[in-house]
Amino acid sequence: MINDATGIITKRGYMKVITNKKQLIFIIIITLIILFGTYLIGTGFVRRSDVSLFDYKVSEDGTELTMEVHAMSSVGYIRGFKEFNHRNPNILVFYSTFGGFNSTLGAKNTFTLELPPDITELYFYKANNNSVELVLQKEEKTGQWKRPNDIVDIVEEVNDIQEIENPNWGITFEVDEISPTGLYVLCTQSGGAPTGELHMDSRYVVEKWTEKYGWQEPDWIPQKYPVAWTDEAWGIPKDKTIVWRIDWDSVYGKLPAGKYRVGKKVTDDRDTGDYDIAMFYAEFIIEE
Repeated sequence: MINDATGIITKRGYMKVITNKKQLIFIIIITLIILFGTYLIGTGFVRRSDVSLFDYKVSEDGTELTMEVHAMSSVGYIRGFKEFNHRNPNILVFYSTFGGFNSTLGAKNTFTLELPPDITELYFYKANNNSVELVLQKEEKTGQWKRPNDIVDIVEEVNDIQEIENPNWGITFEVDEISPTGLYVLCTQSGGAPTGELHMDSRYVVEKWTEKYGWQEPDWIPQKYPVAWTDEAWGIPKDKTIVWRIDWDSVYGKLPAGKYRVGKKVTDDRDTGDYDIAMFYAEFIIEE
């Protein structure tokens, strides 16, 4: 303390000032540690709005979904997800990693989700505007999980083309030089009784045989842009065989071993607006 008579700080007073300064510094340090710790931990509870489904795979029995997801912004990583609430188990909320906004601590990109039989749609929650994005939906007819944008014309056409089954058009399909990424299709027309000109376009579909669901189209790989099917009419000449190459690596990727079939739509075109449509298939095996 300061001596009233001399104005000099006593030793006792000096020590008290030093103690007070130490206490203040200690409080500041503890406060900074708490704030920094809160920041490091708090980022792990931040709901992300930029998560995109990059790839996915459904288990053979349809009860589990394995997802590969990525944060699309340049800052931050994903550590996990949880259901939005018990009433909306099909809405997934993704969270940033602990350790700061650009920390890789506990970062993951692959997650597994149980699929109850009553769930037919899957959404990602977008925290920035409190909305949801539909990322997958289960097709009613096939039971397959698809991206909304992957249910393209050819799939709809394959499902809907039932007007004519096994028409007598003299058409047979065979395949050759089979690989996990493509093959050659040989289309032969011989005899039969088509009523008009036979032709087809560039669309095709590949399906895999499963014991549980029968013929199922494999999942498409993520598409940056829509698949550019062309609508030109490829003529099928009478009593001849035509050959064309199908490379599906940009659509289905490399297919695993199994029993497959490739199908194309054939049109028996009599006049404008007057035609019949049917699907023709050729089965094949991809070996181990």
